[in-house]
Amino acid sequence: MISSALPGPLGGRGGVPVDELTLGTLVLCEQGCGIFDRLVVAGPRAGEVWRIDPDWGGFVPLAAGFRAWYGAWLAP
Repeated sequence: MISSALPGPLGGRGGVPVDELTLGTLVLCEQGCGIFDRLVVAGPRAGEVWRIDPDWGGFVPLAAGFRAWYGAWLAP
């Protein structure tokens, strides 16, 4: 269930369970090694695509929208 909006970039896990970092998002794909690209569906960042790397990179913006992300994902 989507219950809150993504507040902004989050650096590293910092002891926060991954479930708390991903509220308001849907998985688009797995990049491997626990890294996921996620579509934000709630809050002021709705429509943006973010990457979550809970062990190293936190939760950071990846694309301004799904179409831009999908085009880059399809490109060779």
